[in-house]
Amino acid sequence: MAVSAYDVLAVSGSPRGVKGNSTILLEVAKKRLKELGFSVFSFDCCETRIEPCRGCLKCNQSGICVQKDVFSEMILPIFEGCYGVILSSPVYFWDVSAQLKSFIDRFRVAIRVSVERERIVCLPKVSRKKDVVVFFAQGEVRSSHYSGALNTVNAFVKGVCGGRLLDVVVARAVPLSRQIDLERESLSKVLKVLGVDADEKYVERLLREYANAKSRAEKAAERLAEAIRKS
Repeated sequence: MAVSAYDVLAVSGSPRGVKGNSTILLEVAKKRLKELGFSVFSFDCCETRIEPCRGCLKCNQSGICVQKDVFSEMILPIFEGCYGVILSSPVYFWDVSAQLKSFIDRFRVAIRVSVERERIVCLPKVSRKKDVVVFFAQGEVRSSHYSGALNTVNAFVKGVCGGRLLDVVVARAVPLSRQIDLERESLSKVLKVLGVDADEKYVERLLREYANAKSRAEKAAERLAEAIRKS
């Protein structure tokens, strides 16, 4: 399959699709990158099913995944040719979504593994290092809730991409679809339904945090664009 070259691979891992808060941040970044003249290939892990890694390890010998699907025939070539990657996901049980985790696991074929006495060393096979930006959305207000998801992404950056994790943007206190896009009156109603004791000051605080997350997503895109220009 012939695949066109793209500057950036942007991956959504939200089961809510375009309604997901992490996807909304991803769209902000994609729009900014396109404004700056960069080509972006978008992939929705929930819209297009990817079979999980079988753990057969046959790619150790052949360097090729035995599964012939959209991942091996389209995503891998685009990944190999791109300069940057954006991942977005809600935080479920302190980790990325099952859909994004399955997507990441398939990159076992893109890792060179060396088994030593006391450890296993994983190094990227890519000829071109890729810098990464990630967007998380979580219902929790606590900043530490995404810690497991960040560990997963760090392993992907180090073991698969070989580049840098340029930025991590987290939208907090967004348990409902499109919550990050709600205006004051709608947000107040939603919080009331959720049983949150929210006065005007609290609502204003959340609105500021939502706006800040979108602003940071745009700046993260600009930072990725600058890194690509310098590569």
